[in-house]
Amino acid sequence: MRKNLVEKVKVAAAYALPVVASGACVLTCFASDAGTEGTSIIDTAVSSLTTSITSMASSIGGAIGSILPIALPLVGVSLVVAIGLKVFKNITSKA
Repeated sequence: MRKNLVEKVKVAAAYALPVVASGACVLTCFASDAGTEGTSIIDTAVSSLTTSITSMASSIGGAIGSILPIALPLVGVSLVVAIGLKVFKNITSKA
């Protein structure tokens, strides 16, 4: 019963994502300033999508920049432990 519900939620999310994404594009396309009466819909769509993607890229860059100082030491420690265990197993198997 629970597995069935999870599958239904996954299918609903898969169908909902394109609908939400296309709705967001339509909303940003028509979100223009009052002083742009002479521009076409395509120009408005291109400028709003460019602004949105630029904003998203800078947000992602900021998130990566704030996560990287925390993640790198953790990855380093895990590599040291993994390599240390491998060396220890090699030494103990030869003894």
